[in-house]
Amino acid sequence: MKMKKFAALFMALILVLTTFAACGGDNNSSTSSKTEESSKTEESSTGGDSSAEDGDTNTGDITWDTADLSWKKNTDPVTMTCYIDFDWYAYDTWGNDDVSQLITEETGVTLDVTKSSDLNQLQVLLAAGELPDLIFTTNQVTRFMDPDQCYPYDELINEYCPEFMKLIDPVELVNNTQDDGHFYTLRSHYSSASDFADPRWVPSPGDSGLYLRTDLLEDMGKEMPTSIEEFKEILDAAQEKYPDLATYMPHPTWANPLCEFYGFTSPTAISYEDDKAFIGLSDPGFKGWLQFMNSLVQDGLMSVEAYTYEPEQFFQIVRSGGVFSASYNTNLASDTNKNYYDANNIDAHLEPVVAALTHDGVDEYAPLDAATGWAYFFISKNCKTPDRAINFVEYLKSPYGDHLTQWGIEGKHYDLNEDGLLVRTDYYLDKVEAGEANTLGVGPWYFMASGLGEAVSVSSSTLAYPEYATSDINLLKFRKEHYVRQPALAFTTPAADTDEFIIKTKLTELWNNSQVGLYSAADFESAYNEFMANCEQIGISKLNDFYTEKFQDALKKYEDAGITF
Repeated sequence: MKMKKFAALFMALILVLTTFAACGGDNNSSTSSKTEESSKTEESSTGGDSSAEDGDTNTGDITWDTADLSWKKNTDPVTMTCYIDFDWYAYDTWGNDDVSQLITEETGVTLDVTKSSDLNQLQVLLAAGELPDLIFTTNQVTRFMDPDQCYPYDELINEYCPEFMKLIDPVELVNNTQDDGHFYTLRSHYSSASDFADPRWVPSPGDSGLYLRTDLLEDMGKEMPTSIEEFKEILDAAQEKYPDLATYMPHPTWANPLCEFYGFTSPTAISYEDDKAFIGLSDPGFKGWLQFMNSLVQDGLMSVEAYTYEPEQFFQIVRSGGVFSASYNTNLASDTNKNYYDANNIDAHLEPVVAALTHDGVDEYAPLDAATGWAYFFISKNCKTPDRAINFVEYLKSPYGDHLTQWGIEGKHYDLNEDGLLVRTDYYLDKVEAGEANTLGVGPWYFMASGLGEAVSVSSSTLAYPEYATSDINLLKFRKEHYVRQPALAFTTPAADTDEFIIKTKLTELWNNSQVGLYSAADFESAYNEFMANCEQIGISKLNDFYTEKFQDALKKYEDAGITF
């Protein structure tokens, strides 16, 4: 029974982490981790400096434990429509799980949820003036940062819950304030400096990872590589010895981790050097990485057919033992090994490369964290109860709301051990084992979630199944040690429908349509030069100038606020 519950917990965590991992991939302004600097602690977040006794009035010292926070003053029943703009989301019904039921009991709020099935649908609703009350999205968000479309949080807070302003991390206010002086959301999965320093904090499992079959490495008498050149030599040897396996298979849509060994995140993500910012296509390491990918195809070590697969095909091949090396997010080892051992009875083992692979003797591995959070939670002007909406945000933003939505109900779904990690209860495990994880509600309602809350869930995985999760956590801890954090890059995203937005869109389309041809080009130099000429024609230099200007403005914004990183 104990092992069955371990397996049940594993599958539950994979479900939750799939939600978290979807935060990753090829993001315009960051890798997939969600971090930023601050001077506050997770639990206290105290603010205010007046002298009234705590709990008696909201003019006193305010903490998240203050008795009369605004969200507590009106818990009458209210229903608001909520659009979740993620087609991969695991839940789309409120009130059928423990967590959402408790939220309604404590706040009076019920959500009428619509989950996206088409990434264009929300923009159609916006254009038609038919936005729902609440919107959770990462899609063309600048369109919603408009006082004609959505309420500025600061205006609602000042009117309906003024103490809330004292509880928000000052750096978080800087991160979210727009050029008009308002902030329209507080992005989810923000992490403060103290969060980052917490030993439980690790990057998002959506970060990218490179993997090798260690059972086959041992069979060949090889060790894990320490350089790109060694990685290539290992692939050459594997191709010769295991011709029936795919030698190296990248995930078709995820950011390729080999880019990071050349010093950048991905071709369409943001890069920087000193005070200059530019798209990854212009990064000094882009050509070297691209040429290496080309050499893999030319030598038969990677098939470009992998880029035509649906994600499900990728997982099917990897889980069946059909690959020697693969890349995806940092959950791939635990997920794949679980399938090897328990589902397919395959004697195989996948492990991540936990090393800064050099190329030409140079170490450029410095995973870039340019995030000020992940998703955006907007309150539209169609909302008839903006007071209840902003008070709902205050509830979700509290450490209690954060832990409830990301961890579940304490005592019912988990207990904390002496290290502050989650120990899942028998009730939780029994529900998962019975295939009823969706009745728990752990994960989906995390509209104001913290990065530390997510990290604690991830770090806790080693308690229940160290044989699966340890390698994942080792990779995440290694990445954390090498992180370069530059949140000013998050302010370089061009507004929708601007020239720079159009250029970025066209460059992304060009890359998506050209990458297979570049990987497989017999004359790499000619193909590369033609591709870069097309980038120039589209306007890559203009986009880079824009990025640099916005980056420098953001650096000054932090400097003026007395914030350093």
